[in-house]
Formats: sequence, C-alpha cells, structure tokens
Amino acid sequence: MEHSTRCVCGGLVDVKYASDSLPEWVDRSKPGIWRYWRLLPIMDPGQCTDLGEGATPLFKADKLGEVLGLRNLWVKDESRNPTATFKVREAGLTFARFREIGVHEFVVCSTGNTAAGFVRGASRFSELTLHLLIPLLGRERINFHIPSNVRAGFVGTDYFRTMEIANEYATHLGIAFEGGFENPCRRESMKAISFEIFEAGVRPDFYVQSVGSGVGPYGVHKGFTELEKTGMRIKPPHLVCVQPENCAPIVEAYRRGLEDLPPDLIVPTPNTMASTIANGNPKGYRYLKPVLDEACGIAEAVTEKEIVDAKGLVRLERLNSEPAALVAVAGLKKVVESGYIDRSDVVVLNNSGGYRNGPPKILSVFSTEDTPLTIYRGLTGGR
Repeated sequence: MEHSTRCVCGGLVDVKYASDSLPEWVDRSKPGIWRYWRLLPIMDPGQCTDLGEGATPLFKADKLGEVLGLRNLWVKDESRNPTATFKVREAGLTFARFREIGVHEFVVCSTGNTAAGFVRGASRFSELTLHLLIPLLGRERINFHIPSNVRAGFVGTDYFRTMEIANEYATHLGIAFEGGFENPCRRESMKAISFEIFEAGVRPDFYVQSVGSGVGPYGVHKGFTELEKTGMRIKPPHLVCVQPENCAPIVEAYRRGLEDLPPDLIVPTPNTMASTIANGNPKGYRYLKPVLDEACGIAEAVTEKEIVDAKGLVRLERLNSEPAALVAVAGLKKVVESGYIDRSDVVVLNNSGGYRNGPPKILSVFSTEDTPLTIYRGLTGGR
C-alpha cells in the first residue's frame, strides 16, 4: 500500500472513523498516545511504536497566570516528551502507519525537532531507512546521535525549498516522501493532546500554540471535534496561533481574511530566533484557515524582543522552553492585554523544549543545484 497524502482531486487526504469505534475511544491497556489508537489511522494496535510519546504533564500555572492576569492558565508541557517536543508524537504515529502499510524507506524534511522525533523512531526500527534533509537554519538543532539506518545532510536553503528538494529526491529514488503538514499522521497525532487534556478534566476556552505550518492547532481542534461526536459534553476551544513577526505569513494572511497564501506574503529568508517554526511558505495555511474560522480563533505576531522578554515569564514555572515556545507565551501576553481573553477564561498553553544534549552534528552540505543522485551519495549514514 502506498503512502498517500493527496486525493485524485488534489485535496489533502483526511481520516474519518467508523461511528462504532467512538464509544470505546480509550484503550487503557496502552501507553501514551496509543490509548487512543481507535481514533488514529492504524488498524492493528500491534503496530503501536511506543517511542515514549504522549501522556505529558498538564498543570495549572498559577505564577505565570498571575503575572499574565489569568486565573485559569494551564500548561501542556510537551518538553517532557523524550525528544523535548510534540514532534515525537507525529513521528511515532507515522512509523506505526508506515510499518502497517509496508513503507520501509522514506524521506523527511526538518528544521530540527521533527528530525529528533523521526531519528528516535529510526533507532527503534532498524529495518526502516530514513533519509533526512535539513535546511541550514536547523544546523544547531541536529545535536543527537544518528543511527546507521538514517542518511542525513544539510541543504543550503530555507525550509520551503528544502521541502521541495526532499520531494524531488524521494521521487527520483522511487521512495515515499513523508510530506510534513500533508502527512495525515502528523495532524492525527496531535489529536492526542486534546484527548489528554479532556481526560485530565480540563475544559479549555482557549488553546494557545506557536505555529510554523499549523499542524498542532489543526490536529488539536480535530481532536476536540471528534470528542463531541463521542457524545462528550465538550466545546472545542478557540485557537490562538502565534508566529514571530519576522516570519508570520499565516498571521498576515489570516488578518487579511485570505483563503490561500499569496506570493507577496511568502518570507524567502526568515530571520528569527524561533528557527523551528521559520516556515516562510506554509502550504498548509489554506487548510488551517477554515479551522481557525470554525474555532473562532485568532492569529497573533510577536517581535524578537517580546520573544526574549518571555524568557523571564517561563522561569516563573521553571519551564524548559525553546524560542518557539516563547513565541506562544509572548503571544498569549499580547492577546490577554488586548482583552480578547478574559481573566476568568480557561486557557491551555502548549510548551515545548527542543533542547537536547550534545554538540551540533557535522553533516554534508548541499546546494539547491545538487542533483538527487549527488545528494544521495553524499548523505551521512548508510544501509
């Protein structure tokens, strides 16, 4: 079976579930995100990968809430995942799906956090081969062991162009391209955050997260929507998507009420400390936009100074927060000050760490002029 991300009509492949699977949506015998395998795109629970992903702490952040003026601020601490971010959720489900449908070799593009998650998966399943292409802005993020079944290298361009090259590379080799936002496993895995919040007894009015492509809020909204279909008394929260001003195409497009991202909003050379969300051409915007509309959400941008200032705020809760997470904190502060969020509203803030021990890895660097064959021969690693 092939890994399909798009329908013959050109639209994204989405996943629907049989209604008889909804009443028994929790399998308490499984760990992490796999408690919810009946609402994930796998048929055989035996394929559950268990990379240690999911079941992260959700705690009431009274100190941070007091400073921000919120009585009911909760932090979903995704920095407690094995690779310090929620991206390992996406990797875990993708590996389970690929093993189930017989995909044994595939290509991934990442600025660092996704790479950490997928490399963790590859280290657990040596029979799979992972080809990993990283834009140069992710150089400092590749500071973890790379096993022999991972072929990895940097491409001297931005994230969007590296994605294009990764797709061309996969086509040339005749192997699967994982697809980023287009990979349904990415979006579906993020539903587990909604399910974990619900099981913890928290009913948020707002969910706040920084975004590069929008996979997180998209999946979280879908998760809460599916909970409604199980008969649970839950209303999906309003979404607050935050980006750095130096790379905020989603924010600008949504503020203009645009259905798709126009060329003039593409950011060819993002320059922000929040490098893991520096996606200057997020193709997923056209799909995130209707989700934001349905959730009565908003999109906010923050300056580099506001990102730096947020470091002092997260210290109140002793959080391990990477710059992308600081973007979300800074955005929440602005939105509260604007009056959009009331002091009594229940707010859940997504926090990710992204800091991993070890020096940056020295990998081969390729230009946009290199051929797929040249890149293949030059990637670090081997079968």
